[in-house]
Amino acid sequence: VLLGVVCALAEVALYKGLMSACGPRPARYLLILLLVSSGMFTASTTLLPSTLSMYFTTLASSAVLDYNPALVTLYVIAGAVLGWPVAALAAVPLGFFVLVVGKLSNVVSMGVLVLFFLVSLSAIVDQLFYGRWTLSLLNFLIYNAVGADGDGGNSQLYGVEGPLFYLKNALNNFNVVLMLAMSFPVVALLSRQRRRKLMLLAASPLYVWFTFMSALPHKEERFLYIVYPHLCLAAAGTIASTANFLEAMFHLFFKNRSLARCFGKAARRAILCCTCALSIARTMALLLHYRAPMVIYTSLPKLEGVQGAAAPPTSLVCVGAEWHRFPSSFFLPSPMYRLGFVDA
Repeated sequence: VLLGVVCALAEVALYKGLMSACGPRPARYLLILLLVSSGMFTASTTLLPSTLSMYFTTLASSAVLDYNPALVTLYVIAGAVLGWPVAALAAVPLGFFVLVVGKLSNVVSMGVLVLFFLVSLSAIVDQLFYGRWTLSLLNFLIYNAVGADGDGGNSQLYGVEGPLFYLKNALNNFNVVLMLAMSFPVVALLSRQRRRKLMLLAASPLYVWFTFMSALPHKEERFLYIVYPHLCLAAAGTIASTANFLEAMFHLFFKNRSLARCFGKAARRAILCCTCALSIARTMALLLHYRAPMVIYTSLPKLEGVQGAAAPPTSLVCVGAEWHRFPSSFFLPSPMYRLGFVDA
């Protein structure tokens, strides 16, 4: 619930930023896409570093739309230190925005202060939990970039995929929205409206991150969570721009402005209805056909009714190679259960 609330607040910030920068129409399209997309349904409440980085990257893009370079700096650094360090690569275009719009001395001084504070906080937390002074942020970078034996990183141990993995996966989770989002750079650059260029800048982490992650051999769906809101943002820009273009072309050929407006509205509604239908169908398929991890643990007996010596203080529910499918302790039927791991 807490993760859902935090994600909703980040999405509201992006919606309000787009509303003020580009008007209500693309903001409404963004809101609809965020609400119905099955990708956001999965990513918004998942307890993962990439999800936390998604929140901060979304907030950073909202700050770009609000022309606030100080907040962009704060959110990007927080997402990298508190979430996933590699996520900073997605925000490289936003860094150029900060350097151009903000005062360099103020940006650098604020960035250093925020980085020092968050890294120090992370080191203190690591010391409390690991019992020694270490920095999980640095350990992550060493393991994935250098490797335990200096062999250039060990992420490939967990499997490799082809360059089209993320494209197929995003098409499965976002259907028409993916195609609209990938065409937005062309649409924005051809548009005469300056606000479309600003939208493209705010959505630019999508293209940087998609390209970078597709080039790496080890791929997982969760790695793409960081730019899911940006995918919806770019698609909203394409819907708004394309519908306006079709409306203008219809008026040019048929010389009937009212009929052209009706045609533009019909085109927008057709795109949105198609997207909503496919997204809801995908979400329902996930709920109906992939719910086994959330159902199987409810079949365990409720230990409160067991009396005498047969009632242990706690009972272990052991998981092996399927540990990553365990949803949460919320699904265990009794507080007398706790999770245990088989060393396999």
